[in-house]
Amino acid sequence: MIAIIDMGIANVGSVKNMLNRLGAKAEITSDESTLASAKAIILPGVGNFDAGIKAIKSLDCFEQLERIALSGKLPILGICLGMQLMTKSSMEGNERGLGWVDAVTERLLEEDGKIPNMGWRYVEYINDSFISPGNDIKERFYFVHSYSVKCKNKEMIAMVAEGDHSIVASYVSGNIVGVQFHPEKSHVHGFAFFKRWLTFNKLI
Repeated sequence: MIAIIDMGIANVGSVKNMLNRLGAKAEITSDESTLASAKAIILPGVGNFDAGIKAIKSLDCFEQLERIALSGKLPILGICLGMQLMTKSSMEGNERGLGWVDAVTERLLEEDGKIPNMGWRYVEYINDSFISPGNDIKERFYFVHSYSVKCKNKEMIAMVAEGDHSIVASYVSGNIVGVQFHPEKSHVHGFAFFKRWLTFNKLI
């Protein structure tokens, strides 16, 4: 079972629906006992960084979730704000990030393009990670954000987005994957991304 963490700040139902279409069992939860039986964890989120940090830390399962994340034993996927919460800090607020990955979150620059960065962007896969489709396949995903992640170790970067802004579209750090886009809103390409993540982690 995949635990989709419910912080009250994301459309978790659409994530579950896409996973179910792929044949994966998923539950929307913030319950400790449910989390204990999870084979993987998804952390979706939208909105403000500080509000997101406060929301996740208020969950009864937070300490258990953090132990799981830092143990490296289960696959974890952060989506949009969820990707940013796992970094050390954000220019959007004053709260400390979860610090599960060696990265920070910075505001996009107005001189590089419109803010928020909203719409469909093609991505380039780099560093040959398992989330790449291979065979020079071009994929595009739906983005909506005003901040983006900066990774200290460039080898963590798995995707960069094409377009006005220089955006880390995805990182991979051990068991943790973060994506800035919304795969659940990205139709066939989002479906394909979820399938690769599920297949690699033997969840389907």
